[in-house]
Amino acid sequence: MVNSVSDSDSDIPTLSAYAAEALKDQFWYSDATSEYLSNIAHSIAAKNDSEGLIVFMSSPTAFVKFVDMYPNYQNVYLLEFDQRFNLYKEKYYKYDYNKQSELPGFLTQNKAATIILDPPFLNEDCLTKFMASVSLLSDDNTKVLLCSGAVMKPLAQTFNLKQTNFFPEHKKSR
Repeated sequence: MVNSVSDSDSDIPTLSAYAAEALKDQFWYSDATSEYLSNIAHSIAAKNDSEGLIVFMSSPTAFVKFVDMYPNYQNVYLLEFDQRFNLYKEKYYKYDYNKQSELPGFLTQNKAATIILDPPFLNEDCLTKFMASVSLLSDDNTKVLLCSGAVMKPLAQTFNLKQTNFFPEHKKSR
């Protein structure tokens, strides 16, 4: 079930109450975290003369918040395993980190200004495969924001990622 946005400037659907309820079985970012990540992504991408490409990888609540906050921003995409987000039509692409090179061609050709990722598992295999995808989506100018547990810090540093003072907050709906 999808509620269509009544504003004629936007054809991106929003989650209906039914879909929102169905998604409560997972951990999601708090509203403050989703808003913060959305603002960061937008501010980095907006530094370009045109709309810089923004990719949210396995961070659907941040993506949904971004779409809500910036409904006219066209160059934003969600790579996510959970197919319930396919209600975002051309903005959603199913992503399986075990098939890290199977990415939409236009994303790998255009290179992202910003990538926000939150791998689902705190282990070396998962993060390494996510970072293989990140390397296909990025260039030297891409800003990558990894949201993960402290246990992943040593591995993240091998990918030249640095810890910030920001700590994402999660909410559990049930």
